[in-house]
Amino acid sequence: MEISRALNAAATLATALAVTGCCVCKVAPDPPPADLPVSSYLPGPGMANRVLRNVVRIDRPGNSQEKGLGLIVGRDQDGLIAVTAAHVVQDQPSYALNLGPPREFKAAAAVRVTFCADELARQSVEGVPMVIKDAIIKDIALIRLPFNDKFKIETRVLADLPVLRKGDEAWVAGREGDCQVGGSEGKLGDIANRAQIDEKLAANARILVNLPGANESTSGGALLTGRGVVGILRVLHGGVTLVEATDIESVRNAVQTAYRMTWELQRSENLSPADPESARRELSEALNVYLLNVRTNHQMLGKEKLNEGELASVVASYNRSITSFFAVMNKHDGTLDRYWGKEVREMYQATRQSLLSVHWTFLALSEQGLVDDMYRTRSVAPVVRTRMATLVAPLDVLQSSISDVIAALSVPIKEWR
Repeated sequence: MEISRALNAAATLATALAVTGCCVCKVAPDPPPADLPVSSYLPGPGMANRVLRNVVRIDRPGNSQEKGLGLIVGRDQDGLIAVTAAHVVQDQPSYALNLGPPREFKAAAAVRVTFCADELARQSVEGVPMVIKDAIIKDIALIRLPFNDKFKIETRVLADLPVLRKGDEAWVAGREGDCQVGGSEGKLGDIANRAQIDEKLAANARILVNLPGANESTSGGALLTGRGVVGILRVLHGGVTLVEATDIESVRNAVQTAYRMTWELQRSENLSPADPESARRELSEALNVYLLNVRTNHQMLGKEKLNEGELASVVASYNRSITSFFAVMNKHDGTLDRYWGKEVREMYQATRQSLLSVHWTFLALSEQGLVDDMYRTRSVAPVVRTRMATLVAPLDVLQSSISDVIAALSVPIKEWR
């Protein structure tokens, strides 16, 4: 019954705030915070297709056999920057890739690069390669491409590397030097204990993947799971299924250490609703965002006078935060029960009820016309300030409860598979 009332209240609040907002139409609403919970989810091939718009095909002029892939990761003052495997752009043909690439690379003067983004209709441009010299990573290069007004980088594409597991399904964004998601999915192999392949390469720079159909022309391509990009493909090992990739964080560190550019790729936030990380992140962010906004609004409404902009901010920010909370309020109860247990689930549900109790006080301001009065008079009525005073203790309790819930959610009790 309380939950049903809460959902109805959300609609009532949105309507009330929309009506009162007409009084201050000159004040633009605040942009939504960048860290609001993300509830959309793409399965692995869908995530690969999102990444594909950042992928480029690479051809070395004068050698039809030398092909590869790259991933646009950012820009510098002169153009877009793509990352690839260094041997894709070296000035001599590649030989015996199954045995690993040569130790040193000299980049070709230029390569031909074709965008995979649909809006560029497979447009080709000349790219300038730049090999990155790093003590650990031996096979990474950059390609500078000219700016294109039609192209916008898809930024939300990176996976959270610490949560990867051996056996996770994997794909390649790009196949055989072409703009399509690579054939059959593979599976991540050894992630933690990689020294048996090459003891000279730091363990944290190496991911192995069993990838059916991989060949030399997939070098430089983006390796990803359903969570997002995990690495850049580097070399085949002893056959056509075992492929090595350099993890994307090691690539980023090496690139930004060696070259001044803006890295634009961010965490994808692409989590299955059944994944406990989705529950932890969405609930933690929704609770924190609501608490931040309700504290700010509580402080503002404790004053006697408000200017037009302050009141508009109160209305807009509170509406966003409570709407975001309602979007995930009941979504993860089953996941909490399964991975954290009944005690944590009941702790969250008690916190949820505390939050709703605070919400009723703010909702009543709209239901009783008090928000209209504040817009009209630019002042906070004594009755409103009195209600804010009564919320001091409940807000302290809510803040403590939210802190306890977030601490409890920091690590799932059971491992997710």
